[in-house]
Amino acid sequence: MVKKMSRGKKNKIMVYIVIAFAGGGLVLSSILAAFLPGNMVGSSNLPVQSDESYIAGLEQRIAQFKSNLEQSPDNFYLLSNLGHAYFDLGRVHARVSGNEKAIETYLQAVEVYGRALQINPDDVDVRVNRAIMAFWSEKLDLAEEEFEKAIALNPNHAKAHYNRAIFLYFGRNNPTEAIASWNRVIELNPADAQELVTQARGFIAQVQSDSDTLRGDPNQFNLNEQNN
Repeated sequence: MVKKMSRGKKNKIMVYIVIAFAGGGLVLSSILAAFLPGNMVGSSNLPVQSDESYIAGLEQRIAQFKSNLEQSPDNFYLLSNLGHAYFDLGRVHARVSGNEKAIETYLQAVEVYGRALQINPDDVDVRVNRAIMAFWSEKLDLAEEEFEKAIALNPNHAKAHYNRAIFLYFGRNNPTEAIASWNRVIELNPADAQELVTQARGFIAQVQSDSDTLRGDPNQFNLNEQNN
């Protein structure tokens, strides 16, 4: 299940949630982990080594990509992987350095992904990643635009629907549309990403549970809370 939380606050990306997985196990995660990016060649999961060494490695990778881009500024592979490196670096900064440093890094990812999409506008994975980065850096209109473009390009892209649902719920406070997007993930039932289906079911159950709770106690949450 997903732990109940207040939505609309700037620190929403660091609020912890609990996601149910197959077998009844519970995994403590954050909004950062709730999002599942598109395929990221050359990217990695959050570090198993120390944060300091992982950050150093990412910064070295970023410097190398930038150096290579000086010789080949329109190289889609280099641009998309530079965006992926910023994506990962922002996730670590969100945990160890705070939101200000993280958002600065997310914005760099947004800019680089945008350059990549100028070269290859049909890459759905990069659009999904840019949408996530835009959401985390509080650019909600851009996030919505990128999610819509990604789904228009590939209506069967399960990660696009899954991530759009999280954006709609936590960013737009639109549980109805969020549930519709999670249900689309369940309908698609991707064989290579069954965790999406499991997590989508968990989110739907908790959103519906929250709605029932709110009907019983309208003062428990402020669903109209605005970002401030």
